[in-house]
Amino acid sequence: FTLIPLHHISMENHDQEVVHVPPPPPPNKKVSPTTTRAKYQYPHQEKLEKEVWERIVECLRTCLPTLDDRSAVRSVSIASMGEVGIPITHSGEPLFPAISWMDRRALPQLNWWATNFDRTYLFSISGMPLDPMYSIHKIMWLRDQQPDIYASMYKWICLPDYLVFKLTGELISSYSHASRTMVFDVHTKEWSSELCEAAGISPDIFPKVTNSGVVAGEILPGI
Repeated sequence: FTLIPLHHISMENHDQEVVHVPPPPPPNKKVSPTTTRAKYQYPHQEKLEKEVWERIVECLRTCLPTLDDRSAVRSVSIASMGEVGIPITHSGEPLFPAISWMDRRALPQLNWWATNFDRTYLFSISGMPLDPMYSIHKIMWLRDQQPDIYASMYKWICLPDYLVFKLTGELISSYSHASRTMVFDVHTKEWSSELCEAAGISPDIFPKVTNSGVVAGEILPGI
């Protein structure tokens, strides 16, 4: 079991040929699913986003020196867990530890949706069933339980969006990851004003959204 499954890094050159470079061998220490769940679950949570970022930098810095020609690298792409969310400042610094997909703290907020909205209607807009893993419940929990953090929040972004920001300095999300908030209209491909208003939040707390696979930006120097 591994929490952050960085088993493969694929690099694509200008001819769209994929160069596979194995990451460093995993540590000998075995971590059970139960231990990992407790480590990143409320109230005993650690900074998941920090660990993920450090592992990515470690893998990149280990793999790149093995290439004969670094200029052959065409792009870096990210596949990640869209349900892990992070409130950030204007400068992109996390205000609060990332809330994991497995975290169940927002059950009271989910129950509010279940009481006030028809599940089928919610699904018809968001394409998501009711589940506490989705961002809107965590944002509402943050508002209710951590009002100072909520008031200071510039954006709420999913983990892959955070990684793109750390790599490029750009705040952007994909339609796929945006849908994991449960307040993204999968038909109009915009943040649902109806669902955001019902939740009592502004859609402005979310990043701009575009297709998967577009170029988000250039890798920042020093990474």
